[in-house]
Amino acid sequence: MAKRVLKGIQELRRDLKAVVELVTAGTHVVFTRHGKTVAVLVPMEWYREAAEKMGEPTEL
Repeated sequence: MAKRVLKGIQELRRDLKAVVELVTAGTHVVFTRHGKTVAVLVPMEWYREAAEKMGEPTEL
């Protein structure tokens, strides 16, 4: 199971480089706005595997 961390949107704006480094290391980063989850950033390989399972295109 992948490691998961929660970050606020403000943290994303302030620390984009660090967030991308977390994701490339395999961590899923879940973003919140006003305490509610709004988005998730996942490693590309994880995304490709999920897209393949759903029958979606995997080339980007």
